[in-house]
Amino acid sequence: MADRVDFISELVRGVRPQIMAAYGVVAMELKADKTSVTEIDRSVERTIVNALTAAYPDIGVMGEEHGRSGSTEEYWLIDPIDGTDAFYRGLPGPTTIIALVQHGDVTESYLYDFLADDLYHAARGKGAYRNQHQISVGARDVSSSLVIFNGSMKEQNVECMRRAKQYGFRGAKMMYGGGARGIYIATGKADAMVIFQTRGHVWDYAPGIMLAQEAGATFVPLDDSPVGEGPYILASPQTISDVEAVVQGL
Repeated sequence: MADRVDFISELVRGVRPQIMAAYGVVAMELKADKTSVTEIDRSVERTIVNALTAAYPDIGVMGEEHGRSGSTEEYWLIDPIDGTDAFYRGLPGPTTIIALVQHGDVTESYLYDFLADDLYHAARGKGAYRNQHQISVGARDVSSSLVIFNGSMKEQNVECMRRAKQYGFRGAKMMYGGGARGIYIATGKADAMVIFQTRGHVWDYAPGIMLAQEAGATFVPLDDSPVGEGPYILASPQTISDVEAVVQGL
């Protein structure tokens, strides 16, 4: 595991200069599914895919921009720029995500905050780390807690934010980036997260869920979808029952 962390750390930090040169200035275009993409998304993904397939030829890949190749039982899940809307605008929240999926389960997560040059990583059953320092979820009660949502003004999000404030949560905010939101929960910067609309993009959500779980968060799916493909709650043990009460009936 240590060797793999070192390899991926060198890989993502190797593409950081290219990413940072484009941050806030690169042009955006819309894909067929109406999500945003830039030339940096495509270029960085190619670099990551080439490096991973050279180092681990028996492991397949599934990238957001270039699709799937190789094994479907064990593969790398790659999102070169998670939070592209924030990235091209120069806002906080974009990350580079790499995760190892084995038999449908994320067993290793790597979320690189290239703005801060911090690599967050976790292996199933072995805890979560920022660089080499172990991290954990917060221990605040509801009156001091922040609950976060994805950056959508859908009716469920707006109503849930209203309910959270009425229920006594200190704050309720919409925030960009599935990877960043996972980091916020895993490090205790936020205490709970509610996601109603995922658009089915597993690379945006499953790696951050796994990181936060390894840091002590509780994951509660809100339907029968696979992890990362449907609505869910991700929260500290201190807030999970209160968040479940807030979303009841929505």
